[in-house]
Amino acid sequence: MLLPPDLQALHYGEIPVLAKLNEISYLHKDDHIQPIYPWAGVRDILEYLTCVEYAKTRLLALPTGRALGSINVTPARHDSASLVFFSQAALDNLAVWLNGVFELGLKGNNVSFYKNQIKPLLNEKHQGFCLLLDEYEEFIQRLNSYRMEWLHRVAGGAQIYSDKSPSEPDANISIQVPIDPEIPSLVSEPKKYLKRIQKVQAKNSGQWLMPINEFAEYIQGNTKELVVRLLHEAVVAKNA
Repeated sequence: MLLPPDLQALHYGEIPVLAKLNEISYLHKDDHIQPIYPWAGVRDILEYLTCVEYAKTRLLALPTGRALGSINVTPARHDSASLVFFSQAALDNLAVWLNGVFELGLKGNNVSFYKNQIKPLLNEKHQGFCLLLDEYEEFIQRLNSYRMEWLHRVAGGAQIYSDKSPSEPDANISIQVPIDPEIPSLVSEPKKYLKRIQKVQAKNSGQWLMPINEFAEYIQGNTKELVVRLLHEAVVAKNA
Protein backbone atom coordinates (compact mmCIF):
# COMPACT_ATOMS: atom_id res chain seq x y z
CA MET A 1 0.00 0.00 0.00
CA LEU A 2 2.86 2.38 0.65
CA LEU A 3 4.58 1.98 -2.71
CA PRO A 4 3.08 3.61 -5.82
CA PRO A 5 2.50 1.07 -8.63
CA ASP A 6 5.31 2.51 -10.78
CA LEU A 7 7.85 1.91 -8.04
CA GLN A 8 6.51 -1.57 -7.44
CA ALA A 9 7.19 -2.30 -11.11
CA LEU A 10 10.76 -1.06 -10.60
CA HIS A 11 11.23 -3.52 -7.70
CA TYR A 12 11.38 -0.88 -4.98
CA GLY A 13 9.47 -3.35 -2.84
CA GLU A 14 12.60 -5.50 -2.70
CA ILE A 15 14.50 -2.75 -0.85
CA PRO A 16 14.51 -3.89 2.80
CA VAL A 17 13.58 -0.58 4.45
CA LEU A 18 10.74 0.03 1.98
CA ALA A 19 9.44 -3.51 2.50
CA LYS A 20 9.51 -2.82 6.23
CA LEU A 21 7.72 0.51 5.86
CA ASN A 22 5.16 -1.14 3.62
CA GLU A 23 4.33 -3.48 6.49
CA ILE A 24 4.10 -0.91 9.28
CA SER A 25 2.45 2.01 7.46
CA TYR A 26 -1.04 0.49 7.13
CA LEU A 27 -3.25 -1.74 9.23
CA HIS A 28 -5.83 -3.95 7.51
CA LYS A 29 -9.19 -3.96 9.31
CA ASP A 30 -12.41 -5.73 8.47
CA ASP A 31 -13.99 -2.92 6.48
CA HIS A 32 -11.11 -0.55 5.71
CA ILE A 33 -7.38 0.06 5.63
CA GLN A 34 -6.09 2.27 8.43
CA PRO A 35 -2.98 4.36 7.72
CA ILE A 36 -0.39 4.35 10.51
CA TYR A 37 1.49 7.61 10.95
CA PRO A 38 4.18 8.81 10.71
CA TRP A 39 5.06 5.94 8.37
CA ALA A 40 2.11 6.38 6.01
CA GLY A 41 3.37 9.90 5.32
CA VAL A 42 6.30 8.42 3.39
CA ARG A 43 3.87 7.76 0.52
CA ASP A 44 4.03 11.43 -0.54
CA ILE A 45 7.84 11.28 -0.74
CA LEU A 46 7.69 8.13 -2.85
CA GLU A 47 5.21 9.78 -5.23
CA TYR A 48 7.90 12.33 -6.04
CA LEU A 49 10.38 9.51 -6.63
CA THR A 50 7.90 8.09 -9.13
CA CYS A 51 8.15 11.34 -11.09
CA VAL A 52 11.96 11.22 -10.86
CA GLU A 53 11.99 7.72 -12.32
CA TYR A 54 9.59 8.74 -15.10
CA ALA A 55 11.73 11.73 -16.09
CA LYS A 56 14.83 9.52 -16.16
CA THR A 57 13.08 6.99 -18.40
CA ARG A 58 12.09 9.70 -20.87
CA LEU A 59 15.61 11.14 -20.96
CA LEU A 60 17.17 7.74 -21.63
CA ALA A 61 14.69 7.24 -24.48
CA LEU A 62 15.77 10.37 -26.37
CA PRO A 63 17.37 9.75 -29.78
CA THR A 64 21.13 10.04 -30.19
CA GLY A 65 23.61 11.18 -32.82
CA ARG A 66 22.22 12.22 -36.20
CA ALA A 67 18.76 11.09 -35.20
CA LEU A 68 18.62 14.19 -33.00
CA GLY A 69 16.78 17.23 -34.26
CA SER A 70 15.37 20.54 -33.09
CA ILE A 71 12.16 18.73 -32.17
CA ASN A 72 14.10 17.04 -29.33
CA VAL A 73 15.23 20.28 -27.67
CA THR A 74 12.03 20.92 -25.72
CA PRO A 75 11.68 17.34 -24.42
CA ALA A 76 15.35 17.38 -23.36
CA ARG A 77 14.91 20.64 -21.48
CA HIS A 78 11.54 19.72 -20.02
CA ASP A 79 12.47 16.28 -18.76
CA SER A 80 15.91 17.23 -17.44
CA ALA A 81 14.38 20.14 -15.55
CA SER A 82 11.57 17.87 -14.30
CA LEU A 83 14.17 15.37 -13.10
CA VAL A 84 15.88 18.08 -11.05
CA PHE A 85 12.71 19.68 -9.71
CA PHE A 86 11.11 16.42 -8.62
CA SER A 87 14.38 15.19 -7.09
CA GLN A 88 14.57 18.38 -5.06
CA ALA A 89 10.91 18.02 -4.12
CA ALA A 90 11.51 14.46 -2.91
CA LEU A 91 14.38 15.58 -0.69
CA ASP A 92 12.53 18.66 0.56
CA ASN A 93 9.47 16.59 1.47
CA LEU A 94 11.66 14.07 3.24
CA ALA A 95 13.22 16.91 5.23
CA VAL A 96 9.74 18.14 6.17
CA TRP A 97 8.73 14.61 7.21
CA LEU A 98 11.84 14.17 9.36
CA ASN A 99 11.29 17.62 10.89
CA GLY A 100 7.84 16.51 12.01
CA VAL A 101 8.68 12.97 13.06
CA PHE A 102 11.57 14.05 15.28
CA GLU A 103 9.99 17.36 16.34
CA LEU A 104 12.97 19.46 15.25
CA GLY A 105 10.97 22.70 15.26
CA LEU A 106 12.34 24.13 12.01
CA LYS A 107 10.20 26.53 9.96
CA GLY A 108 9.97 27.63 6.33
CA ASN A 109 12.81 27.00 3.92
CA ASN A 110 15.12 26.08 6.78
CA VAL A 111 13.48 22.65 6.55
CA SER A 112 15.83 21.47 3.80
CA PHE A 113 19.05 19.50 3.51
CA TYR A 114 20.94 22.21 1.59
CA LYS A 115 20.59 24.55 4.58
CA ASN A 116 22.77 24.19 7.68
CA GLN A 117 20.07 24.04 10.34
CA ILE A 118 18.64 20.55 9.95
CA LYS A 119 21.83 18.48 10.11
CA PRO A 120 22.90 19.25 13.71
CA LEU A 121 19.32 18.86 14.95
CA LEU A 122 19.02 15.45 13.31
CA ASN A 123 22.42 14.52 14.72
CA GLU A 124 21.08 15.10 18.23
CA LYS A 125 18.44 12.45 17.54
CA HIS A 126 20.65 9.94 15.76
CA GLN A 127 24.25 10.29 14.53
CA GLY A 128 23.58 8.22 11.43
CA PHE A 129 21.70 11.14 9.88
CA CYS A 130 24.66 13.51 10.05
CA LEU A 131 27.13 10.94 8.68
CA LEU A 132 24.84 10.26 5.74
CA LEU A 133 24.18 13.92 4.96
CA ASP A 134 27.92 14.60 5.07
CA GLU A 135 28.47 11.79 2.57
CA TYR A 136 25.94 13.28 0.14
CA GLU A 137 26.73 16.95 0.79
CA GLU A 138 28.26 17.59 -2.64
CA PHE A 139 25.27 16.06 -4.43
CA ILE A 140 22.76 17.93 -2.24
CA GLN A 141 24.37 21.28 -3.03
CA ARG A 142 24.80 20.53 -6.73
CA LEU A 143 21.17 19.47 -7.08
CA ASN A 144 20.05 22.71 -5.46
CA SER A 145 22.35 24.68 -7.79
CA TYR A 146 20.68 23.10 -10.83
CA ARG A 147 17.26 23.73 -9.32
CA MET A 148 17.94 27.41 -8.61
CA GLU A 149 19.55 28.09 -11.99
CA TRP A 150 17.00 26.25 -14.11
CA LEU A 151 14.00 27.54 -12.21
CA HIS A 152 14.77 31.13 -13.16
CA ARG A 153 16.20 30.84 -16.67
CA VAL A 154 14.56 29.82 -19.93
CA ALA A 155 17.96 28.47 -21.03
CA GLY A 156 17.89 25.93 -18.22
CA GLY A 157 17.90 22.20 -18.78
CA ALA A 158 19.71 19.92 -21.20
CA GLN A 159 20.54 21.11 -24.71
CA ILE A 160 21.87 19.74 -27.99
CA TYR A 161 25.60 20.26 -28.46
CA SER A 162 27.90 19.54 -31.40
CA ASP A 163 31.71 19.56 -31.55
CA LYS A 164 31.52 21.25 -34.97
CA SER A 165 28.92 22.45 -37.46
CA PRO A 166 26.07 19.91 -37.47
CA SER A 167 26.21 19.95 -41.27
CA GLU A 168 29.66 18.34 -41.18
CA PRO A 169 29.37 14.57 -41.78
CA ASP A 170 31.69 13.70 -38.86
CA ALA A 171 30.09 16.08 -36.33
CA ASN A 172 29.36 14.54 -32.94
CA ILE A 173 25.86 15.63 -31.96
CA SER A 174 24.55 14.88 -28.49
CA ILE A 175 22.28 16.04 -25.68
CA GLN A 176 24.31 17.19 -22.71
CA VAL A 177 24.16 19.23 -19.52
CA PRO A 178 26.83 21.67 -18.28
CA ILE A 179 28.52 20.26 -15.18
CA ASP A 180 28.34 23.79 -13.76
CA PRO A 181 24.72 24.94 -14.29
CA GLU A 182 25.72 28.62 -14.33
CA ILE A 183 27.85 28.32 -17.47
CA PRO A 184 25.04 29.02 -20.02
CA SER A 185 24.14 32.24 -18.21
CA LEU A 186 27.64 33.61 -18.97
CA VAL A 187 27.49 33.16 -22.73
CA SER A 188 27.01 36.93 -23.27
CA GLU A 189 30.30 37.55 -21.44
CA PRO A 190 32.88 35.57 -23.50
CA LYS A 191 35.82 35.99 -21.12
CA LYS A 192 33.88 34.87 -18.04
CA TYR A 193 32.24 32.12 -20.07
CA LEU A 194 35.57 30.68 -21.21
CA LYS A 195 37.16 31.09 -17.78
CA ARG A 196 34.31 29.20 -16.09
CA ILE A 197 34.50 26.40 -18.66
CA GLN A 198 38.26 26.08 -18.15
CA LYS A 199 37.80 25.98 -14.39
CA VAL A 200 35.30 23.14 -14.69
CA GLN A 201 37.50 21.30 -17.18
CA ALA A 202 40.44 21.48 -14.78
CA LYS A 203 38.39 19.67 -12.14
CA ASN A 204 36.78 17.12 -14.46
CA SER A 205 39.53 15.65 -16.64
CA GLY A 206 38.97 18.18 -19.42
CA GLN A 207 35.19 17.81 -19.53
CA TRP A 208 32.65 20.57 -18.92
CA LEU A 209 29.56 18.80 -20.26
CA MET A 210 27.81 15.67 -18.98
CA PRO A 211 25.98 13.38 -21.44
CA ILE A 212 22.27 13.28 -20.71
CA ASN A 213 22.25 9.58 -19.87
CA GLU A 214 25.00 10.10 -17.27
CA PHE A 215 23.18 13.13 -15.88
CA ALA A 216 19.91 11.19 -15.59
CA GLU A 217 21.63 8.31 -13.80
CA TYR A 218 23.52 10.71 -11.52
CA ILE A 219 20.46 12.68 -10.37
CA GLN A 220 18.06 9.73 -10.09
CA GLY A 221 20.62 7.39 -8.56
CA ASN A 222 21.76 9.74 -5.83
CA THR A 223 18.23 10.91 -5.04
CA LYS A 224 16.97 7.34 -4.70
CA GLU A 225 19.94 6.25 -2.58
CA LEU A 226 19.73 9.24 -0.27
CA VAL A 227 15.97 8.88 0.27
CA VAL A 228 16.23 5.14 0.96
CA ARG A 229 19.18 5.49 3.30
CA LEU A 230 17.62 8.38 5.24
CA LEU A 231 14.43 6.38 5.66
CA HIS A 232 16.51 3.50 6.99
CA GLU A 233 18.15 5.80 9.54
CA ALA A 234 14.70 7.12 10.53
CA VAL A 235 13.44 3.61 11.24
CA VAL A 236 16.57 2.81 13.23
CA ALA A 237 16.30 6.06 15.21
CA LYS A 238 12.61 5.58 16.04
CA ASN A 239 13.21 2.00 17.19
CA ALA A 240 16.31 2.80 19.26
